Amino acid sequence: FFHFALKMDDLGDDSGVMDSFTRPLYLEAWTIVLVSVGSALFCEALNWLVLYRTSTYKSLAESLKRTSKRLESAKAAAAAASPTSSKGKQASSSKTKKADRFERTMQETSRDLSLVKLKSTVVMTVTLSLMYGVLSASYDGMPVARLPFDPPGFVQGISHRGLVGEDMRDCSMAFLYMLCSMSFKTNIQKALGFAPPRAAQTSMADSIINAAEKAKTR
Repeated sequence: FFHFALKMDDLGDDSGVMDSFTRPLYLEAWTIVLVSVGSALFCEALNWLVLYRTSTYKSLAESLKRTSKRLESAKAAAAAASPTSSKGKQASSSKTKKADRFERTMQETSRDLSLVKLKSTVVMTVTLSLMYGVLSASYDGMPVARLPFDPPGFVQGISHRGLVGEDMRDCSMAFLYMLCSMSFKTNIQKALGFAPPRAAQTSMADSIINAAEKAKTR
């Protein structure tokens, strides 16, 4: 997605040309990528030590997976029920209520799991913030990558943050670090088997949206 590039202010300068041959290409960008991977691995190792091995987490995670499977089956059964006849309507209504019950159970389990993960989440946030501070001090005002297109206006505030010049395809450290942190963390969790079920994520998102809508109507 990114064309990693180091920009030289003056190609006519012999010393700059020599630096381009002696200095490793894409050094800043690869440094940020490697730091992001290392931070994600460190956070997951820390989670394994203080969280994933505990009986409370294992019990809640297993309950969440089990309820997620039951919810998917209940939704499929409710969708397959024929509402044309009176018996079909009753069966469809019963299966829908069953699916709603599983969804409420999963939302409650997800909240309990979030509370259990609160301490490790705080530690992980502090770790990522420290890494961001170190990288920000090292690459402040320096373009570290080259975007293949001009980003939309609402993205430019992050992608071009702290950079000098009007070339919006220049990518800042903050934008690259944010993308790497989000993508690597999620994929590492999936690879290690610690990612929550997709249905649980959807259910939790729906509960947050519903809570926000209720708060607006008050």
